[in-house]
Amino acid sequence: MKDFKEHHLFYGILSSWWLFLALLMISIWLARSGMEAYREAHAAREEKERLEAQISRLTERRGELERKLEGFAQGEGIEEEVREKLFLKKPEEEVVIIVE
Repeated sequence: MKDFKEHHLFYGILSSWWLFLALLMISIWLARSGMEAYREAHAAREEKERLEAQISRLTERRGELERKLEGFAQGEGIEEEVREKLFLKKPEEEVVIIVE
């Protein structure tokens, strides 16, 4: 008889509305937390890809600037850079500026 009452009590608790509501609330909370974690991970992944692309562009730009600097150190490219930036010309040349 004791086993029957224990089983009856056990099944009574399992079939109660309070337990159902508690488990439902816990399930909703876990699902919501999981979705929030997924969104944060997705945003972090996108940010990482954006930053990696930016690093790649900046590394390429750094290489270009280092090559230019080496050329300036050797005396090459100075005349070209001055002509381009300051619109200087040799006496026999003419400067043409195209405005778009």
